[in-house]
Amino acid sequence: MDLWRRASMVTWQVQIPALTTDYSVYIPDLLFFGGSITGRGHRTPVFQVECLAAALGKLGVERCSVVGFSYGGMIAFKMAEARPELVQSLVVPGSVISMTESINEAALKALGVSSLSELLLPETLERLKALLSIATYKKR
Repeated sequence: MDLWRRASMVTWQVQIPALTTDYSVYIPDLLFFGGSITGRGHRTPVFQVECLAAALGKLGVERCSVVGFSYGGMIAFKMAEARPELVQSLVVPGSVISMTESINEAALKALGVSSLSELLLPETLERLKALLSIATYKKR
């Protein structure tokens, strides 16, 4: 089981059993997270929304409440914007509404890199240390 799937399971392990006692719960594996893949090169929130809406349509879901955290929250906001007839309500406990270019640029500048590729695929020990500094926490 990969790191993303484990992290999402830990995030939702208490909520899912509680929600499934009273609600029909669909838990999508967003593309490029967990074990899902596609041959298409799209990696945008809009593409995620298209895929989720199509999947819910195939399952016969006409209206739903969408719950999302972090990147899933961004997808939830996009889904409500793009498919208001589908989204009855939103629950987004922690996320930005959208990863705008200005938010992205400010975050990259604060990390001392010029692109996400430079951050996520470090070519030097210094860049690897920078990546690990934001990916881990050491209690002092």
